Amino acid sequence: MNAVNILQWEFEYARTTASEAMRDRHTMGNYYLVAVGIVASAVVALLNPTSGLPAVAGALVLAVLCIIGCFYFANIIRLRQAWRGSAEAMNRIKRFCIENQLDFNSQKLECAFMWKADTLPRADKRWTVFQRSGQ
Repeated sequence: MNAVNILQWEFEYARTTASEAMRDRHTMGNYYLVAVGIVASAVVALLNPTSGLPAVAGALVLAVLCIIGCFYFANIIRLRQAWRGSAEAMNRIKRFCIENQLDFNSQKLECAFMWKADTLPRADKRWTVFQRSGQ
């Protein structure tokens, strides 16, 4: 196996995970905007004088939206952290290739990889958005 190929695969993996994290952030932001639109419509309907419901119902719906917003915000922060980790891995590979001009031995090659089997983030890490079952 060629060391250059391993570096290319590792870089491609980091690039893909960074792209997926940003895509997931945008998707979550869009879902939240849809939720805000639905809640705003519900509040307008609840505050309509002909509905016969107390104004407190509208305030409760807005409070639920705020709570959901806090969870979305925390998840968006976590996705940003995931993107940063991938970007750091890509930068480490680039820096390694520049410093070694692709002329390196196995000990030097090991320093290029940010994540190894013993340093991968835990599968049960808190505040992750998507977790595969069985991990």
